[in-house]
Amino acid sequence: MDKGKGKAGGEEELAKAAKQLNINNYSASFKMQELEPEFSPDSTDFYGAPISPRISTELGGAFLMGNNPYLEKPILKLHEPILPKSLSAVLESNPTTPVDDKDAIGTGTKVVVTIGPACQDVETMVELIRNGMSCARIDLTNGDIEFHVRSIRNLQEASSLTMRMVAIMVDTVGPEIFVISGRPTSHEEGWPKWGKATDVEEGQTVVLTSDGVSSFSNDRWPVTYPKFSDLCKVGDRITVGRYLSTGMEGTSVTLEVKAIINEHDVECVSLGEATLNGLITVFLQDKSALGTPSKRANVDLPILSPRDTEMIKILGEYKQQGSDCLDFVALSYASTMEEIESVRKTLDAYGLANTKIIAKIETKRALNSFESILKAADGVIFSRGNLGIDVPVEKFPMLQKTLIRACNLHGKPVLATRVVDSMTNSPRPTRAEATD
Repeated sequence: MDKGKGKAGGEEELAKAAKQLNINNYSASFKMQELEPEFSPDSTDFYGAPISPRISTELGGAFLMGNNPYLEKPILKLHEPILPKSLSAVLESNPTTPVDDKDAIGTGTKVVVTIGPACQDVETMVELIRNGMSCARIDLTNGDIEFHVRSIRNLQEASSLTMRMVAIMVDTVGPEIFVISGRPTSHEEGWPKWGKATDVEEGQTVVLTSDGVSSFSNDRWPVTYPKFSDLCKVGDRITVGRYLSTGMEGTSVTLEVKAIINEHDVECVSLGEATLNGLITVFLQDKSALGTPSKRANVDLPILSPRDTEMIKILGEYKQQGSDCLDFVALSYASTMEEIESVRKTLDAYGLANTKIIAKIETKRALNSFESILKAADGVIFSRGNLGIDVPVEKFPMLQKTLIRACNLHGKPVLATRVVDSMTNSPRPTRAEATD
């Protein structure tokens, strides 16, 4: 059959169908390229197969309804980028020809960006979205409710300006244990500003206490968990450091337990030196309070802290285009299937039945229950900071590959944290980070 005749006949049939549907302003010369300007009938992928035109359901529905403002300004939709014609095109670099941010092949890999004071304004969020941000992470550990509400409002505005959908992930505090080093020195628009706590020298003796009355000092550090001494025994190692510290900044230190003084006090010796500042967390290595099955039964820290439940309830009341605003809840220190099921019931009670649960794997106990966690959760995050403390470093690379493969086989999304830590102070990643 003549290709030209077939194409003309197809347009006549389309015009006839449009007339029957009473579509206004239809022209027989209407080309699919006008609806998808980036599509060309001759486009092929790097295997040589033709690329079919793709239309979002919103835009396609607007077309069938005739005169509709969506034809000019479609509502938020997921972008489907064009594939390059050959793999060699991906490796070409011409500084005089800027790369279109819509032309990418890594649509299966998403970028989750934590929203903080440096990127909360609408203009910065617009740039983040245009440069590949797929999901915004709202970290409930830092910032008050007003800060997080403002983050969501600004993100909604930035999504409207860019006409791209961006998911929202709420990361919980969970059963985290903190050192009570005092109150923030100030708050700036809902974000706490922490000062320096203390300097720690190698060999220094430190007492971790849960007596509830002690104030923070150089050698006595109050902790938030009342039964902390029950979790420890002589020889245990405890990592104390600034929240989200990588271990390279000199803001975390490893302590070794030397004696259990009484039901509240644990005497430790420092194995290194550090400057503690900011929000300070406590993690028991190898047999963490959040990681040892025999001990976990005696830990009465809920998987959702009171702060978590309060903030999720408030943030869950915000809607966008009639849909739930919170797409994901990242469950910190998830270690059993039962915990995930209890959180799902909580979300249902708050009217967030469509919100997906992402289990954060952070301890050895979570690894022991990984199969059941993977079945119960909607996705998995490997918290490589804490998990890297709890697992020997020489075993971690193969462990990571195995767990990611398991998630892929089950069709569950998998995320890895701390992928490019050097980006905070360098415009280029290290070679190891780039290959990671």
